[in-house]
Amino acid sequence: MIDPDKEAMENQRSAQGDSKVNILDEDDAHPSYHSDIVYTVDHAPPWYLCILLGFQHYLTMFGATIAIPLILAPSLCLSGDTVATSEIIGTIFFVSGVATLLQTTFGSRLPIVQGGTFSFLAPTFSILALEKWQCPSNLRTEASLLGNLTVGNTTATSFIAIGSDEHREIWQSRMREIQGAIMVASIFQVVIGFSGIMGLLLRFIGPLAITPTVALVGLSLFEPASGFAAQNWWIALG
Repeated sequence: MIDPDKEAMENQRSAQGDSKVNILDEDDAHPSYHSDIVYTVDHAPPWYLCILLGFQHYLTMFGATIAIPLILAPSLCLSGDTVATSEIIGTIFFVSGVATLLQTTFGSRLPIVQGGTFSFLAPTFSILALEKWQCPSNLRTEASLLGNLTVGNTTATSFIAIGSDEHREIWQSRMREIQGAIMVASIFQVVIGFSGIMGLLLRFIGPLAITPTVALVGLSLFEPASGFAAQNWWIALG
């Protein structure tokens, strides 16, 4: 004998399952029970909202991208050379744009900007802190050199004018040293990625290993960050 109550419950369950299937059949990629998600991966917001969100993303990445050359400028002996600093800032923005276009066209196509990384700042400061790469003490601005010559100071000829060809070679030699070190480190990362070793290492790398690493990167930037913030605390806090 068939229990009428049990048969009614089974019919109700099958009806509910059919309704769920019908919902999924209408739009398999975007089920209606995910209504809390405004835009999924396959959706595109309206054009005016895209412009607003793009500008918001631009403001977010602008500060982080321009901060790297400004933080490195003193260690590269660029203090006082606004022309060279602007060249480095223009270079990082140009390369960031090219890398972003390549990533969004041929890469994973994620909606992110390929900017500079703060991870290399700590080893960069360590390399430039070596005695070989210490900034010369005889760097002077052209205005101070002209002032010394005006008052008849003949020792002004032993100084190096900031912005001169000799000074340009000083900071470019340090830049080449850092670029070579980053290239070698990048090759090491590529080998780890393609060999699959990273997948094995992730089993042993957890939050206890990642958190101190991120903290050390941030703490290493405290001194230059506080120096910039001290120039105008209102802008820094904003």
